[in-house]
Amino acid sequence: MKPKKFKVEKLDSETIDLMFNQLADEMEKTCRACNADRITASFEPVCKDRWWLDVLIGSGVSKSELPQFCYQRRREEVERFLKRKTTLVKIEDSRIFLKDFLELTGRTGKVPPKDLEEYLHELQPTINFLRKHWKSVQAIEQDSMVFIFLNTFEVIIKINFATRIVTVNLENEFITDDALLKFLLKRGSEMLNLPFDIFQTPMALYFQVKMEALPTEKINDLMESIQSIEVPFHRFVDSSSLLTIGVTSNPEHPNISFGVLKSIFGVLFKHLSGGKA
Repeated sequence: MKPKKFKVEKLDSETIDLMFNQLADEMEKTCRACNADRITASFEPVCKDRWWLDVLIGSGVSKSELPQFCYQRRREEVERFLKRKTTLVKIEDSRIFLKDFLELTGRTGKVPPKDLEEYLHELQPTINFLRKHWKSVQAIEQDSMVFIFLNTFEVIIKINFATRIVTVNLENEFITDDALLKFLLKRGSEMLNLPFDIFQTPMALYFQVKMEALPTEKINDLMESIQSIEVPFHRFVDSSSLLTIGVTSNPEHPNISFGVLKSIFGVLFKHLSGGKA
């Protein structure tokens, strides 16, 4: 029998809750069995890359209620990743509590009060720690969040002070807020020193980069790289001095992953900034 493909958006909230609770019951049994075998839990967890741990953290489960051995492994894996060491489990969209993240990156003591400026001050030990292991480290703030860019757009870390959760190496998580998307496009362009414009129509949100005219060979290389990214639309206009990218086909409710955003800026960084930000 072929597996059924559900369209979650067509289900009512009660059904979704029922399905999730059933999944949670089954995963609790799986977690107990996995954590009982520490070799499996360490090197090849039953939930690939500890995705269920990320679900639990993201859904508000307290640290004391998490599978403790699994979470301890996550702490160690994140620390190794931030030090640019090999990890046996992939670190991608990996969640960890803010207090633990700060401790791993050089801060001790209580997590500071909720004022964002004080948080940013307390992040300095973290920034200093990261600069020991990465060529470039840039932090930008937006509302109750701080995004840290490592090696320009190689890795993005999201620190959410409202939830006190840190997500390391954003990739498959989606940007669903139009203000946040525009903010990230703006700050990304500024980081690369690229003149840009953002505009939208009822059909799409566009990101336009202004640049000096490029030789045909470089245009072809750039277009080939852009075509490999899953965006709705892209084109050159005005004698190849403008590159327009349709970032999302629904400007009011964007649905673009951080991985796609990283790819867009990674291509621009390589082809238009000469790899120097």
